[in-house]
Amino acid sequence: MRKLFMRDLHGARRSRNAGSALGIEPSEVSTHDYISTLIAWRRQTVTALCARIETIHGRNWVEIVGAARKFSECMIYGRYVDDVLAGAGHFHGSEEFCRVHWTGEALSDDEFRRFVAAMAPQQVAIGMQSFIGTDVGRIRRLIGSEDKNSSPFNDRA
Repeated sequence: MRKLFMRDLHGARRSRNAGSALGIEPSEVSTHDYISTLIAWRRQTVTALCARIETIHGRNWVEIVGAARKFSECMIYGRYVDDVLAGAGHFHGSEEFCRVHWTGEALSDDEFRRFVAAMAPQQVAIGMQSFIGTDVGRIRRLIGSEDKNSSPFNDRA
């Protein structure tokens, strides 16, 4: 229970920091998390977001975002789209396009193959958290980037 509470606390802080950078009332906290992997952003939206931060604060956007110890680029983009643009030209989706192994031990070769085999049809990528200790060379070997005939993705077609 405490872990969930702490995560919610950090999410609220990231939401407030995003709001502060964007000139949104600090007491307003987003009901959305926005944080995901393999997400698409619109270049025009990103440049407008950065310009807004610079206009509001009179400094480079990097200084403003970097001044907050807890921030999320996903939260900043999401809050900008929802709270400033009122969602114009964007939509919320719940699909996870990247299957990620965030915590725990490094996967064995067989566990890795099962992990890949369990990908949902819309998932087109995998992510392995760096601190779990999975060797990148081993991942490359297992996905077949070193040997095209041994890819666990060959069975997914």
